[in-house]
Amino acid sequence: TGSYWFSAQVTFNIEDFDSNTGVILQLWHPDGTFAWGTADNSNGTQITMANKDEWHNLYFPYGQVGTYRVDYWIVSLNNTTPSSGRINCWIY
Repeated sequence: TGSYWFSAQVTFNIEDFDSNTGVILQLWHPDGTFAWGTADNSNGTQITMANKDEWHNLYFPYGQVGTYRVDYWIVSLNNTTPSSGRINCWIY
């Protein structure tokens, strides 16, 4: 139950990856529409431990009540095996 939020933001943060690993993220609204992705950020297509925090305002259809989906890809930045780590996401 509930209603759309007039204003909503998302914050992604990564922890414990090595410096040769990047994380590509996409966030999808509960209705299946695209909300935001790291390709839209000012640092390029992925976040790394050098730029491990990324936040963004969510525009139309703003914040929706329901379950959001996060798609992610862990990539190597120098042709080595990507490390493991933690991805955090807050919607508020």
